[in-house]
Amino acid sequence: MVNEAARSGMQKLNKKFKIIDHYDDYQRYLDPDKSNELSWFGYCMQCVAQSDMATQLDLLTRVVLAQITHLNAPNWIIKHDDKDFPWIQNEDVRNAFLQQFKVLLEGNGIAMNEVGPLLVSQKELCAILNELIYYPQNLSYKNIDLIPVGSEVVIKLTHHLDIQLISRNKVILDELLQFAEGVEGLTYMELRNEQTF
Repeated sequence: MVNEAARSGMQKLNKKFKIIDHYDDYQRYLDPDKSNELSWFGYCMQCVAQSDMATQLDLLTRVVLAQITHLNAPNWIIKHDDKDFPWIQNEDVRNAFLQQFKVLLEGNGIAMNEVGPLLVSQKELCAILNELIYYPQNLSYKNIDLIPVGSEVVIKLTHHLDIQLISRNKVILDELLQFAEGVEGLTYMELRNEQTF
């Protein structure tokens, strides 16, 4: 288990590291043979009225930043959603929209093509949030899960440039959705059990 006390400096976590109990339950939920054992709730936020990519990223970053601040978890785990994958590989090391992420990796002695989950402080996460939101679409890699240590929620960043809020606790989701309500250009919908989280 990860210590909930605030820490600094991104860390690589062992691939076999037990993330947190609720995340293990979430991964079991993704298994069709086990999904009926568990109850999860989810919402999807997206910018349907905005065609400009920069505007979409700015809007999503502002809303997710407010949600991260509200959760106020000192430490976060960043992880590819269903399978570990190198973070940055091959020619993508020259990708212009990964500058802050590359600086954070290099500054903490982590190879760009490292595989496995990363532990970051809330401050570090906020510094690279816009790059992470764009990451799945930008690199055509896997979706990314942001997991606040000590809080029962998963924030999924997808290659469709939408954000999924997933939790067993509907009260937490309702609290997070308040930051999306009334934001011009942003819509959200509930994810039903038959929809893939």
